[in-house]
Amino acid sequence: MNYGMEDFFEKLKFDLVSYSSGPFPGAYAASKGGVLNEVKSIFERHRHRPHRRRHTVYLRLPDLSLVSKISVQIPAESAASINDVVNADFSFFVTSESSNVRRLSELYHETSPLSCSWIFRYTDASSVEESKLIPCDALVIESDICGHSFDNGSMILELSGTASPQAVQRVNQERAVAVVLQAQKMTLKYLRSNGHVDAYRALLSSLRGKLEIEIVTRLYEEFVTSGNYRKSEEIIQMPEFRQLLSQKMPEGTWKRLKMRKVSDSWPPPRGGHQIVTYNNKLYLHGGWTGNAEMGDFWEYDIDSNRWKLLSINTSEKDGPSPRCCHKLAVDNTTGIIYILGRYVDNIGQRKTRIPNDFYKYEIKSNKWTQISGDVEKEGGPPLIYDHQMVFSEKTVELLCFGGRVLQRTTRIEDFSLDDFQPQSRIRSNYGNFYKWNSRNNSWSLVSTMIVPRNSHAMTLDQAEGVLYIMGGLKSKTDLNDLIAYDLTSCTASTLHDGTGPGAPPCGLTQRAFFHQKKRQIRVIVGSAVQSSRTYKKSRNGTIDGLAMWIYSIDKKQWRTMKHNVGPISRRAHAVTNLSDSVTLLFGGNPGIEEYQNDRMCDFWCFEAANEEPAQVLFKLKGLLLESEFIGIKSINPTEALMLLRSNKSIELLSRERRESLAAQIFESSSIEPWTLRSHTFSKLMKLLNEDLVEPRANLENLITNSIL
Repeated sequence: MNYGMEDFFEKLKFDLVSYSSGPFPGAYAASKGGVLNEVKSIFERHRHRPHRRRHTVYLRLPDLSLVSKISVQIPAESAASINDVVNADFSFFVTSESSNVRRLSELYHETSPLSCSWIFRYTDASSVEESKLIPCDALVIESDICGHSFDNGSMILELSGTASPQAVQRVNQERAVAVVLQAQKMTLKYLRSNGHVDAYRALLSSLRGKLEIEIVTRLYEEFVTSGNYRKSEEIIQMPEFRQLLSQKMPEGTWKRLKMRKVSDSWPPPRGGHQIVTYNNKLYLHGGWTGNAEMGDFWEYDIDSNRWKLLSINTSEKDGPSPRCCHKLAVDNTTGIIYILGRYVDNIGQRKTRIPNDFYKYEIKSNKWTQISGDVEKEGGPPLIYDHQMVFSEKTVELLCFGGRVLQRTTRIEDFSLDDFQPQSRIRSNYGNFYKWNSRNNSWSLVSTMIVPRNSHAMTLDQAEGVLYIMGGLKSKTDLNDLIAYDLTSCTASTLHDGTGPGAPPCGLTQRAFFHQKKRQIRVIVGSAVQSSRTYKKSRNGTIDGLAMWIYSIDKKQWRTMKHNVGPISRRAHAVTNLSDSVTLLFGGNPGIEEYQNDRMCDFWCFEAANEEPAQVLFKLKGLLLESEFIGIKSINPTEALMLLRSNKSIELLSRERRESLAAQIFESSSIEPWTLRSHTFSKLMKLLNEDLVEPRANLENLITNSIL
């Protein structure tokens, strides 16, 4: 269900029912009336109490509504410390007479010198694709505050959404269709898994839909119903089943990282900052608060989950001045971070000479050094911003491509300072491709036919020496192509033009990483809002989170990655890879036009599951073999032991697993072999795409939860 942004930005009225300190009771009291925009004295003062206190607020909406956003704002004068507020946890639940209690998921939160706000969006699912708005008429808010909290305990609540009967009816109708389809599938699963074969087949023949695709049903009949292990193994090796494995979406998980103690330091909100990782630590520099450039420098320890402020202003430590939209690149061999470029928002300041400087930071010695005071004079790029840089460990060169030209060393008058449109056709207002050799401190211009751009993604295959460039902007044109540039042959080729089915969406602030073992390019696609100046409506019309896409170089194919609900869509955020499977993200600007002036300081970790179809097939074979062993050990222990000693077992099962199974050889089981095979089949299905097989949820669990 996609709706226009304007559908859900009206403010909703609500009644304060009651508030308390204690656990969530699971029900709400009758409404006492009286619309409130501000709720005061809800949080009890508990200064000098280090333990957490839980408080609950009950609200009722006058009409059935779709709540898309909740703002909990705590004025700064109510908080003893901004860190106290940042570390508070809020939980939101919605309910109605016709539905169970549902929990809301956090969208993002931001802090400022005047207030701290948590903005939430509803989701009742584990993935972005399954996010749904549910009509509700009651809301419960739980707060969990740690440490010194609030002096006068005031907070301001604001609900946004729509109470339009047409919108509510449309959502209810769509949900009704989805509920019926899911109920049918879960009923079919229940009947089949409990041996009610006749009832299962009778129901299946009367329905239009199917429980799963045909080859999965064939596997069920041979494996669960007949116990034919050889035939089952033949089925999972068929081309049709292998195709099913290749259709499985890669999966990953977003996790919000929070401070451990209220006394811990935390970088303030920002956008246009940069981060890199080295030796299991993350380094953050600069950014833009929305009003001023930042020059602070932070170190984050991955193991201890703690931030450390290395410098409040690096210019005071012989480092770069405050800046944003610059770039960092790290040499993982020497532990040196390089910094180049910047953006200046002030028009008047751009009329003066801005240093086109170039710095390095030596991590081991905690030392800043200026490499150059004017890169362009030494053959490098002009002063640029929103470019990309990577360091080639093989050639010990810094590679810099694209970006917008802010200033040149000479002839500034060739450019209009208002819109950056070149008045001279001789020069481009975009950066070209440059290389800097760290051995002899020399710049060189690389001649390429690649379209210049800014706000693009770039990553390097260190082993093969191939640079990959994706997307970005050229003037007002979105670019979505994927280009490979061979550093040895100095040739460029287009791997994908970015159009047609299967291509990722266009977006600002795309960030790319190269997976060496799998020869994959992984891209996080940012906000679809084009211009930070005009702030036109998001072109996809939604407020969904960031999307992760994977391009397989060998298969020449784009695929999206399935993941849980994570960070809100954004731009000007900073992303870096900790490993092939772990990505870190910090801050940025919200991709929602209503919050264009906000900056964020949320910190996220994305962990990708790295299973290929061949690995999934390997697991399937192992599960089938274990099931075969369990099925025959009570009938013929000798044959079961021979199975464990076979080459197939040695190939599919670890030594520890084979020893564990052997120890069970004389153990009796009260569970029927058919039931064991049914349980194994459920495990097999969890390795496949959920939309192609039986539902993972069980009817029994749903009924049990509704009774409790």
